[in-house]
Amino acid sequence: MTLRTRLLGGVFGVAIVLALVGVFVAVTQRNHFYDQLDRQLEAIEEVVSQVADRPPVERPSDGGSIVGNAYIGVISPDGTLFPIATPIDDPDLVPAVPDGQDLDSPTTLGTVSGDADHVRASTIVATGQLVLIALPTTDADESLRSLVIAEATAGAIILLALALFVWWMIRHGLRPIRTMTEAADAITAGAVDRRVEQPTGRTEAARLGRALNLMIDRAQEAEAQRARFTADVSHELRTPLTTLQGYAALYQQGALEEPGTLDDAMQRIGGEAGRMKRIVEQLLTLSDLDEHRPPAVDAIVMSELLNDIAADIRAAQPDRVVTVITDGDVIAHADGDQLFQALTALAANALRYTPVDTPLELHATAIDNGVRIAVQDHGPGIPATDVPHVFERFYRSDKGRTRSAGGNGLGLAIVAAIIEAHDGKRGVDPTPGGGATFWIELPSGDNR
Repeated sequence: MTLRTRLLGGVFGVAIVLALVGVFVAVTQRNHFYDQLDRQLEAIEEVVSQVADRPPVERPSDGGSIVGNAYIGVISPDGTLFPIATPIDDPDLVPAVPDGQDLDSPTTLGTVSGDADHVRASTIVATGQLVLIALPTTDADESLRSLVIAEATAGAIILLALALFVWWMIRHGLRPIRTMTEAADAITAGAVDRRVEQPTGRTEAARLGRALNLMIDRAQEAEAQRARFTADVSHELRTPLTTLQGYAALYQQGALEEPGTLDDAMQRIGGEAGRMKRIVEQLLTLSDLDEHRPPAVDAIVMSELLNDIAADIRAAQPDRVVTVITDGDVIAHADGDQLFQALTALAANALRYTPVDTPLELHATAIDNGVRIAVQDHGPGIPATDVPHVFERFYRSDKGRTRSAGGNGLGLAIVAAIIEAHDGKRGVDPTPGGGATFWIELPSGDNR
């Protein structure tokens, strides 16, 4: 059952409840009015009984009543009604009494003439005669009619308000949700370009529409990224696999029998196998980071860590000047192994794209609520068009660079994943005078 059906059913149920309550109140009030008339009849019966020894009086010429606004008459044996007293405001009133009817208890009767349509009547025996006593129900009927009109008016107003509310809910709440459901079904069926027409305003439906469109966009971006990632992985692994397959074929054909050719082939095979291993290891690292397991955070003294990285760089490239610049004992709260891996990747990226005689600076600075670490080089820099993409997987800013010189495009992606796991920030800025400065910011332990 849809929400719209449930809403309409609820309104219908409210209408039924209102009708039942109105009927109950009307019936209760009618019984109350008639009970009052019945008590008046009992009082008049006592009065008539007390004067029963007196002979019947003739109807007053002025139409007056000796007992207020009651009708009193004698029913003859043949059923003829002889009035004794009639109401002052309705002198022509004549109740309609069936022949020979003895009313032991108050009963509602119609009228033969007069202004009242109904009377509440009973009979008593006085001086051997059957006496009819009746009271008009005009006032009670008018009060009851006014009550019913008031109930109907109030019920109509309530139902109109409910109808307007349901209309507003359907128009601004349910209809957009139904449209979103249809769009979601269409997207599931393959219409990936389908979008939800977002309602205006700040309603839940509008927020849901914006969230659904954003979710669809992000899902498409993730799917496109997955497709690119799969294609890039295939492309990166295809080249070393092709090399390995080629040398295997040469060996089977006997083309590696010349002196030194087999050793050269095996050396190249080992290099390609090593490159494949590095790619696989980096992919496994990214896969682990994608699982969003919280890092084991420790307090890391940045001067010690940066000096270790600088020593490794000097061992690999003795001719490069590497400088460590820190503001005293700067402490970073991070996973030590992951932070070392990230900074090593940034340093390797700088070494790969800058000449050996270009200096390199490693900075660590305390900032508000954290620490900022930077790897600054003075090489050719990064084109502005490539800056937004440098941390993407398998992205290389220089498309013409060879794989051996340019890497496989996973190092900076690993840096981004590590920093995101630490709830930090990362980026790249141009170095004053030329070059690139890759930086990361990590929050302090209290702000993680």
